[in-house]
Amino acid sequence: MKPCRKIVAITLIVSFFAFSSAARAEEDTLRRTLTDALYGGVIGVLLGGAVMALTKQPGKHLSYIPTGGAIGVIAGTTWGVATSAGVVQSVGELENNRLTFNVPTVTVSTITDDQTQTSKTVESVELFKYKF
Repeated sequence: MKPCRKIVAITLIVSFFAFSSAARAEEDTLRRTLTDALYGGVIGVLLGGAVMALTKQPGKHLSYIPTGGAIGVIAGTTWGVATSAGVVQSVGELENNRLTFNVPTVTVSTITDDQTQTSKTVESVELFKYKF
């Protein structure tokens, strides 16, 4: 159990200090990373509980819940850092006859309709990119 705590602590510390840009960008990066880590932890706890419930003796496997949470926090923090880096990546990319697979980046953009004076925030993920 202690190695998981150390890994989570190190991952969070690295994510806090990974970016040294302007104060506003740091706040957004930190907020996004912490939010993703929190969601990852909650999803991990839920998945750990679900896996525990599927075992023959759930009472003997209670450690699945915090383990799932720790894995979720690590995955969420990694996702938060990867998507805050500012480099847009697609899942698959074909360049110079070479296929590469990446962690996809979520792109957030605001679309404004001048006629109705409304704006909408849209999140998108590129699935495949091909350079001609």
